[in-house]
Amino acid sequence: MQRKTILTVAAALALSAITGCVMYFASPAEVASDTADKARQNSTAQLPRQDSVIATNSSTQPLLQSPASAAAGNVMHQEMLNLLNRSQSLRAFVYEAQKHPELGGYLYAGYVLEICRNFPYPPDPVQVKADVKSAIAAQIQAQSALAARCDMSVQELKTAQEQMPAFDSRKPYDADPQVALHHNLLVAETPDAKLAAINAILVNGDALELNLLSPFVMIKDKQGADQTAHYFDGQWYVSQGDKNKLYLAQDLAMCNLGLDCGTNSTRGLVLCANRGYCGDTAIDAIRNGLATQSANSFDDVMTLANRLSAAFSKKNAHAFMIPDHK
Repeated sequence: MQRKTILTVAAALALSAITGCVMYFASPAEVASDTADKARQNSTAQLPRQDSVIATNSSTQPLLQSPASAAAGNVMHQEMLNLLNRSQSLRAFVYEAQKHPELGGYLYAGYVLEICRNFPYPPDPVQVKADVKSAIAAQIQAQSALAARCDMSVQELKTAQEQMPAFDSRKPYDADPQVALHHNLLVAETPDAKLAAINAILVNGDALELNLLSPFVMIKDKQGADQTAHYFDGQWYVSQGDKNKLYLAQDLAMCNLGLDCGTNSTRGLVLCANRGYCGDTAIDAIRNGLATQSANSFDDVMTLANRLSAAFSKKNAHAFMIPDHK
């Protein structure tokens, strides 16, 4: 494998929480286009209020077998996680989270802002053919529900993003202890320093931090183009199918660690709106989405998800440490 440069998802998402870069689960095909942004700007005010669209009975129970309860996590972030799990208005959550960086508010606000910036905006029903509308009805419904839950125009998203540390030097990285942890990993130069930074993140134990700990390198494919190769616990994920398997397993593992993935959960809506993987819960959505694919079986994704959550809960830093390679 030809190495070009080494990064980590931890570094990438620490930056995304601060600068607005796309998070790991937002593939290029999932990022909203300029046209969609204009539709948001023009139409968000006409959307029904979210409390008329979204039910409030989302389950907060883990969906997978876990070696440790989410309640064992650091008390510092548990309040913020609980607030996110209860929130039916992501707009309100962002503004509240930004008031409390000491509880991980910047990391959580960045996570939600990326969701609200990057899901495909629901199309104009008049412009969708009847047969197409029927085939993607659930996805359109999820996009509409997510738009109502976010309830933020392009300008409001931009303004909220400008409140993050990178846009205001008066708000240093250490204002949010969780963002500071990922900044430390970003700047770590030696293997010992990187391992110590990973250990600190695992000790903190926030469910959102799992997807920050899948290291990757940039490599050259056979045509000389750059591509990412992810690593976890002795295995590389290079092909698009393998990387998709890892991304979905990270989704399920975060559910296992305490993120709400039940009925009408934001995580479930994102899977349906972005990927067309739809179901009553996030786990149902992934099961249904993989049912028509041969590249990855649901059992394979579930097995990897349990390995991820076990390594995270047992604080196995070496599983998330990229090996030296040429």
